[in-house]
Amino acid sequence: MFDVAREKRDACIQVARTWEEFTEALKQKKMILAPWCDEKDVKKRTKDEGEMGAAKSLCTPFGQPELAEGTLCFASGKPARKWTYWGRTY
Repeated sequence: MFDVAREKRDACIQVARTWEEFTEALKQKKMILAPWCDEKDVKKRTKDEGEMGAAKSLCTPFGQPELAEGTLCFASGKPARKWTYWGRTY
């Protein structure tokens, strides 16, 4: 049962590296894994400007995917510090 739930969850995750990819994934009701600069003002702006004003950070995974040098935050264009899950509450 756990494996089935994990597969279902993983099928709903989309990686977004740009604001355009992020908003498109929100429209598709996906959970988004995106590189983030970890700044509060960017988090607030993402919430305010996200699709229908409801986008929010969900969590930062303990097991971080590799963050290549030079990776930029999807929302600000600043250097990313970590990967974070984003989504919307329905």
